[in-house]
Amino acid sequence: MRARVGVLLVCAAMFLLIAAAGFYFEHSLAMRGVTVTGEIVEIRSADAHPTYMARFTTVTGRVVVAELMTSPGHGAVGDHLDIVYDPQDSETVQPVGVDPYYLQVAIPAVAGVASAAGGAWEYRKVRRLKQDVTGDQPVTT
Repeated sequence: MRARVGVLLVCAAMFLLIAAAGFYFEHSLAMRGVTVTGEIVEIRSADAHPTYMARFTTVTGRVVVAELMTSPGHGAVGDHLDIVYDPQDSETVQPVGVDPYYLQVAIPAVAGVASAAGGAWEYRKVRRLKQDVTGDQPVTT
Protein backbone atom coordinates (compact mmCIF):
# COMPACT_ATOMS: atom_id res chain seq x y z
CA MET A 1 0.00 0.00 0.00
CA ARG A 2 2.77 2.45 0.88
CA ALA A 3 4.45 1.76 -2.45
CA ARG A 4 1.25 2.84 -4.21
CA VAL A 5 1.24 6.12 -2.30
CA GLY A 6 4.84 6.78 -3.28
CA VAL A 7 4.28 5.91 -6.93
CA LEU A 8 1.23 8.15 -7.14
CA LEU A 9 3.05 11.06 -5.53
CA VAL A 10 6.08 10.63 -7.81
CA CYS A 11 3.72 10.56 -10.82
CA ALA A 12 2.00 13.70 -9.52
CA ALA A 13 5.35 15.47 -9.23
CA MET A 14 6.38 14.43 -12.76
CA PHE A 15 3.08 15.52 -14.31
CA LEU A 16 3.21 18.86 -12.50
CA LEU A 17 6.80 19.42 -13.67
CA ILE A 18 5.74 18.70 -17.25
CA ALA A 19 2.87 21.17 -16.88
CA ALA A 20 5.22 23.81 -15.43
CA ALA A 21 7.67 23.34 -18.32
CA GLY A 22 4.84 23.63 -20.85
CA PHE A 23 3.55 26.75 -19.14
CA TYR A 24 7.04 28.30 -19.16
CA PHE A 25 7.46 27.54 -22.86
CA GLU A 26 4.03 28.92 -23.78
CA HIS A 27 4.49 32.00 -21.60
CA SER A 28 7.98 32.80 -22.91
CA LEU A 29 6.91 32.39 -26.54
CA ALA A 30 3.86 34.58 -25.92
CA MET A 31 5.93 37.27 -24.19
CA ARG A 32 8.93 37.54 -26.52
CA GLY A 33 7.67 35.87 -29.70
CA VAL A 34 7.63 37.74 -32.99
CA THR A 35 4.75 37.25 -35.43
CA VAL A 36 5.55 37.09 -39.14
CA THR A 37 4.01 35.57 -42.24
CA GLY A 38 5.52 32.30 -43.37
CA GLU A 39 5.02 29.86 -46.20
CA ILE A 40 4.53 26.10 -45.96
CA VAL A 41 7.38 24.59 -47.98
CA GLU A 42 7.06 20.91 -47.10
CA ILE A 43 4.59 18.52 -45.50
CA ARG A 44 5.97 15.26 -44.16
CA SER A 45 3.37 12.58 -43.59
CA ALA A 46 5.07 9.85 -41.59
CA ASP A 47 1.82 8.87 -39.92
CA ALA A 48 -1.61 10.31 -39.22
CA HIS A 49 -0.02 13.53 -37.93
CA PRO A 50 1.82 15.39 -40.69
CA THR A 51 4.80 17.60 -39.93
CA TYR A 52 4.78 21.03 -41.52
CA MET A 53 7.96 22.88 -42.55
CA ALA A 54 7.66 26.63 -42.97
CA ARG A 55 9.95 29.27 -44.44
CA PHE A 56 9.91 32.78 -43.03
CA THR A 57 12.11 35.82 -42.72
CA THR A 58 13.11 37.06 -39.27
CA VAL A 59 13.02 40.74 -38.36
CA THR A 60 16.80 40.79 -38.88
CA GLY A 61 16.34 39.60 -42.50
CA ARG A 62 17.51 36.01 -42.01
CA VAL A 63 15.56 33.39 -43.99
CA VAL A 64 14.70 30.36 -41.84
CA VAL A 65 13.14 27.02 -42.69
CA ALA A 66 11.87 25.34 -39.54
CA GLU A 67 9.45 22.67 -38.41
CA LEU A 68 6.23 24.00 -36.89
CA MET A 69 5.98 22.80 -33.31
CA THR A 70 2.22 22.46 -33.66
CA SER A 71 0.35 21.45 -36.78
CA PRO A 72 -1.84 24.21 -38.21
CA GLY A 73 -4.43 21.50 -38.85
CA HIS A 74 -4.65 22.06 -42.58
CA GLY A 75 -2.73 23.62 -45.42
CA ALA A 76 -0.83 22.79 -48.56
CA VAL A 77 2.64 23.51 -49.83
CA GLY A 78 2.72 27.15 -50.91
CA ASP A 79 0.04 28.32 -48.44
CA HIS A 80 0.88 31.35 -46.32
CA LEU A 81 0.19 31.47 -42.62
CA ASP A 82 0.99 33.68 -39.65
CA ILE A 83 3.55 32.18 -37.32
CA VAL A 84 5.23 33.25 -34.10
CA TYR A 85 8.89 32.50 -33.53
CA ASP A 86 11.30 33.00 -30.67
CA PRO A 87 13.89 35.64 -31.65
CA GLN A 88 16.44 33.95 -29.35
CA ASP A 89 15.87 30.60 -31.12
CA SER A 90 14.37 31.04 -34.58
CA GLU A 91 13.86 27.25 -34.83
CA THR A 92 11.08 27.53 -32.21
CA VAL A 93 8.12 28.22 -34.47
CA GLN A 94 4.40 27.87 -33.89
CA PRO A 95 1.40 28.86 -36.01
CA VAL A 96 -0.67 31.76 -34.72
CA GLY A 97 -4.18 30.81 -33.63
CA VAL A 98 -3.31 27.19 -32.85
CA ASP A 99 -3.19 26.89 -29.10
CA PRO A 100 -1.82 23.56 -27.86
CA TYR A 101 -2.11 24.88 -24.31
CA TYR A 102 -4.42 22.06 -23.27
CA LEU A 103 -1.91 19.47 -24.44
CA GLN A 104 1.20 21.04 -22.94
CA VAL A 105 -0.19 22.44 -19.70
CA ALA A 106 -3.76 21.54 -18.83
CA ILE A 107 -3.66 17.77 -19.37
CA PRO A 108 -0.43 17.19 -17.38
CA ALA A 109 -1.67 19.56 -14.65
CA VAL A 110 -4.96 17.68 -14.34
CA ALA A 111 -3.09 14.36 -14.33
CA GLY A 112 -0.76 15.70 -11.62
CA VAL A 113 -3.62 16.85 -9.42
CA ALA A 114 -5.45 13.55 -9.95
CA SER A 115 -2.29 11.59 -9.04
CA ALA A 116 -1.78 13.71 -5.93
CA ALA A 117 -5.41 13.18 -4.94
CA GLY A 118 -5.00 9.43 -5.52
CA GLY A 119 -1.86 9.45 -3.39
CA ALA A 120 -3.66 11.31 -0.60
CA TRP A 121 -6.57 8.86 -0.81
CA GLU A 122 -4.22 5.85 -0.64
CA TYR A 123 -2.35 7.43 2.30
CA ARG A 124 -5.68 7.94 4.07
CA LYS A 125 -6.56 4.28 3.51
CA VAL A 126 -3.18 3.15 4.86
CA ARG A 127 -3.59 5.30 7.99
CA ARG A 128 -7.09 3.98 8.61
CA LEU A 129 -5.95 0.40 8.13
CA LYS A 130 -3.07 0.98 10.54
CA GLN A 131 -5.47 2.51 13.10
CA ASP A 132 -7.81 -0.48 12.76
CA VAL A 133 -4.95 -2.96 13.22
CA THR A 134 -3.23 -1.22 16.15
CA GLY A 135 -6.36 0.14 17.78
CA ASP A 136 -4.94 3.68 17.82
CA GLN A 137 -7.42 6.51 17.98
CA PRO A 138 -7.17 9.18 15.31
CA VAL A 139 -5.49 12.35 16.49
CA THR A 140 -7.77 15.37 16.45
CA THR A 141 -6.58 18.91 16.70
